[in-house]
Amino acid sequence: MIAICILIISKYLFASHGLENAPGKIGISVDYNIGKHLHHSPKIVADLSGITHAYEISCFKQTTGEKDWMRKLRYPEIGGALHITQNVNPRVFGTTVGFMGTVKFFLLRSRYADMFVRLGAGGAIHSKHYHVNKNAENNVIGSALNAMFQLRIGADFKPLPWLQVAVSGVLTHQSNGGIQLPNLGINVAGATIGIRYFPIHNTIPYVKGKVPKPFRPNEFMFRFGFGVTDQWRNGPKYPMYFATFAYARYTSIINKVVAGFTLEYNYAIRDMMAQGEIGNRKEQRAHAFTPSFFIGDEIIINRVGMLYALGVYVYHPSFRSSWIYAKAGVNYYFVDLGKNGTIKPYIGAHLKAHKFIAQTIEFGTGFLFR
Repeated sequence: MIAICILIISKYLFASHGLENAPGKIGISVDYNIGKHLHHSPKIVADLSGITHAYEISCFKQTTGEKDWMRKLRYPEIGGALHITQNVNPRVFGTTVGFMGTVKFFLLRSRYADMFVRLGAGGAIHSKHYHVNKNAENNVIGSALNAMFQLRIGADFKPLPWLQVAVSGVLTHQSNGGIQLPNLGINVAGATIGIRYFPIHNTIPYVKGKVPKPFRPNEFMFRFGFGVTDQWRNGPKYPMYFATFAYARYTSIINKVVAGFTLEYNYAIRDMMAQGEIGNRKEQRAHAFTPSFFIGDEIIINRVGMLYALGVYVYHPSFRSSWIYAKAGVNYYFVDLGKNGTIKPYIGAHLKAHKFIAQTIEFGTGFLFR
């Protein structure tokens, strides 16, 4: 949610700041990060004292404005990063190796320094995770494979045309989305310093031009999703199904606000009630349905959308930990269909969480109607 606020503010900053030329289209960055595991839940039992050391190498491309969305976002960088972390208490938490796709938005640009926000999302492999006999202390990560998200806020300093020094504050989150318990997740806050190098230093002029307004500003959406959740350690996996209806209004060609309704069906709730002999079969099925309303914002980069949403349950079974949930995810939009291009199919993956604890990762497909 912090990233949403920063990006909204940055839209106003983008309108009045920029440079005439890019230092080069392709760049390489090498970073060192020092951080601290956050004790975000009283349920964490392992020792989190000490610091983490992380190393990252990334490749990125500086967009130069050939497409409308590049100019509207004031020429962001897109790339990928390999991230290796030596966690605190390595006997319990081990080493993490992750790969993320990244997008970097510039808040303020000048001849000598650029201020930025960088978002990253991908997957991570943990050398140590929970095991009831071998590693019971690690009740934050329940599986070897996990999702990884990162937020950076910082500045790039430019001592040479082909060399930059980057410093930033970093927040990294890792969890498996509730697929395998325990899943309290790892949150690491830290600071990073790095070197950015442009191997082919050839200044490239940014493409200028007016950005068009959305051709069809109103949009209706339907999505069907599927997820898996775990109710207790070493327990069975339960499927979850989601049906979502929403309305979206484009504020620009790269942004839309979304409001909608989701109905989910959680087999775990039905099974828990059956095992506890709570209610009859009809009541158990009824309690497994949970309706909710949500609002959100989606940033569109070419065919990829980054969605952030906040929802509230209309009906709240006693099994849930919170009335409010948050979602963050990525959508990929295919080519338009229909006689006038009014139908757009898409696929997506969204992480749903209550407070700081992820419940599930929803994989879905749907259609937009314009």
